[in-house]
Amino acid sequence: MSEQAIKNLKKRFVGVQLISFLVVMLFFGACIYLANAVIVRNTIRTTLDYIIENDGELLPHGDITEEDVAGDASNRELFESLQEALGVIRRFGIETRYQTRYFAVHYDASGNVVQMNMNHIAALTEEEAISLGNRMFAKRAKFGRMDHFYYKRAAEDKGTLLVAIDATAQMETNHRILWIAGIFLFVGTIICFLIARGLSGMVLQSELKNAELQREFVTNASHELKTPLAVIRANTELLEMTYGESEWTQSSLRHIDRMQGLIQSMVEITRSGEMNRASLVPDTDISVVVRDAVEAFRPMMERENKAFTEEIQDDIRMSADKEMIRQLVTLLLDNAVKYCDEGGQISIALKKSGRSERLIVSNTYAAGKDVDTSRFFDRFYREDSSHNTDKGGYGIGLSIAENIVKAHRGTIRADWKDGVISFICTL
Repeated sequence: MSEQAIKNLKKRFVGVQLISFLVVMLFFGACIYLANAVIVRNTIRTTLDYIIENDGELLPHGDITEEDVAGDASNRELFESLQEALGVIRRFGIETRYQTRYFAVHYDASGNVVQMNMNHIAALTEEEAISLGNRMFAKRAKFGRMDHFYYKRAAEDKGTLLVAIDATAQMETNHRILWIAGIFLFVGTIICFLIARGLSGMVLQSELKNAELQREFVTNASHELKTPLAVIRANTELLEMTYGESEWTQSSLRHIDRMQGLIQSMVEITRSGEMNRASLVPDTDISVVVRDAVEAFRPMMERENKAFTEEIQDDIRMSADKEMIRQLVTLLLDNAVKYCDEGGQISIALKKSGRSERLIVSNTYAAGKDVDTSRFFDRFYREDSSHNTDKGGYGIGLSIAENIVKAHRGTIRADWKDGVISFICTL
């Protein structure tokens, strides 16, 4: 794994850690908020039930016991335990009549107001309370919320009783819980980011060192291998000068060429793995770069009797490295020439696609139907698994192309359809 790939892995590791933290914190924050909201709602509903039972009055006979406000027996124990655990339990006592802000409206059978109880609220005038009560009375639901009031209505002998409690304080408490959770989430995210970044740096430090050693090994090994290969070539050529060419000397020279090419390819793929965005130049006209690379291949395609078409949009600019783009086009066209069917067709297209640039190189390839295109970008992979191919190459060109595309924050994929294979690069 290259140093750049390890750095990218570190970023992904930190990103996954932050996302996991955010998901967990949001889950618990939502649970706390919803639990408090449910408890407040049920506490208010219990209070409304009691006021309705007492004909619109709260604690008309002084202190009462908890048994007087039991409510729904099936839910009472659950809500009381939650209320006590979170410290929001409401005890009915002598102070409750001064702490609870509410008004009650008695309606006759025709829906007209016949009596008002405004003794426990000062924030509303009688006209405002009647207007608000009428809106609540018109609602289909018997229990609900309107603005910052919870209401409930119940049938009486000669009409309907509606009671509305001002829940402003409870709603403000819920909002404070939400804000506090948001602040803790923000601070916790920063702390989690710093911890994850520090730990990931420590964990991946050995991998970075191994990547550096690997790069040094490839560089040093390639240098050390070049010398004995040069000596073997010189000795083989001397044998040919002395005794003449033979099948064996020619075979030795071919394998020497192949070994030297393989060494050079290993160096190139190591360098390609170290590509990064630091070398990208803003506002590069890649249309010109692509056309220059295409022109270099025209003689080869004519010699191979391949038909060629191009569709390159003018003045496509992006942050790019000219030499990388030129190498990308060269690798894809070289691959197209090698694997294009006899007398087939090659095409290249460069166009703007939204905020991205799309480069597509295609060629006719009838044999691609049964080929696993997903493996084309594996290093040293070739369609002919025996490696006895006359196509040439070492199976690393597309891997280098993939590294170039990644350096430009893009993607590359291979698609085969109707006898044509296309390499689609989105930069």
